Amino acid sequence: MIEAHRIRVAAGDHHIMEVHLADAIELLVKRRQQTLSADRGPKNAYPD
Repeated sequence: MIEAHRIRVAAGDHHIMEVHLADAIELLVKRRQQTLSADRGPKNAYPD
């Protein structure tokens, strides 16, 4: 909830909304998952 609150404040919104919670969850998961890759974005598993 603290991360959602921080995201809400940064966006200038009055209430915590689902989008703030979703963004906070995504941020927390990214922080927790360790990786050696600098690029954490999704990859195309089946390139053309």
